[in-house]
Amino acid sequence: MKSKYLVFSSLVLISFIFGACDMLRSLAGRPSSQDIEVMRVELLEEQKKEQVRADSLKEVQRVEAEKKAALDSLMALPENILRTASSLKIKPEELKHAYAIVIGAFRDEANAAKSASRAEEAGYSAELLPFRGSLKAVAVCGTNDARDILSSFNKIRTESFCPKDVWILVKE
Repeated sequence: MKSKYLVFSSLVLISFIFGACDMLRSLAGRPSSQDIEVMRVELLEEQKKEQVRADSLKEVQRVEAEKKAALDSLMALPENILRTASSLKIKPEELKHAYAIVIGAFRDEANAAKSASRAEEAGYSAELLPFRGSLKAVAVCGTNDARDILSSFNKIRTESFCPKDVWILVKE
């Protein structure tokens, strides 16, 4: 009888140990294993969100560093390649973009239109800008991004329609 009681007590104790952990935790006001699992999943999700935020911030910092480097490169260009709108008596509100490449300036508007059409035939969008009173400048590759204007400037200089004295107009 003692051995049956001992075996029965052992079985009850073992089942209590393995099955009553959550019950004892809940009686003590502690979280159950299910609650712990839910908290673990929530923590992992929050860590993922935080990693996405950190990655996004790093990307913004990388882009800003690239923009700064492009602006530094742009400002390091000689005066005959980089000219500001105010120094050329162009009103900033007449410019659609912060940067453009000027491939020519003409007294005769027909010549300016001809130059613009050659640029457009080569696949570039062109616009005519009033320039120093009576001149019309032909601007191509208008953009608000200094990185884009630098790459466009290097590319357009290789085009057959592009003169050697091409330059970059900066809105300021």
